[in-house]
Amino acid sequence: MANNDSLHVANPFNKGDAVTIPAGTVISSTHPQRRWSVSKRAQTITVHHTIDTYVSVELHGNRGMVKFGTVTWPGAGGYWRDVQVTPELLAANGMELPELPGQDGTIRGYHLDVIPSFDEGYTNRWNAPQES
Repeated sequence: MANNDSLHVANPFNKGDAVTIPAGTVISSTHPQRRWSVSKRAQTITVHHTIDTYVSVELHGNRGMVKFGTVTWPGAGGYWRDVQVTPELLAANGMELPELPGQDGTIRGYHLDVIPSFDEGYTNRWNAPQES
């Protein structure tokens, strides 16, 4: 059961884990000419570090929005690459969605604008880059 005193959901991946990145995943990079890309095929990476998923309690209508955690690994040329820990990434690695905190509409006494959900429009999911 999720803890309504915490905003965070522990990242299920750890440093050193082998993680399958499915085809179609949006990838962020520190490479100056290739900030965003979409994986054309599934690939397996080794995790360098992670950031937890959390539920936002920011003002301006965002209270309750799910901010996906990330998995980071060193890419070609020494540039860092990141993907979000989305439902698709979890499924590709045989994992289930975690229960999100705030299902009663509150976290730490904050009234949420929306009930946290992995559904479209309730997350900070990265969009695929536009072709130029």
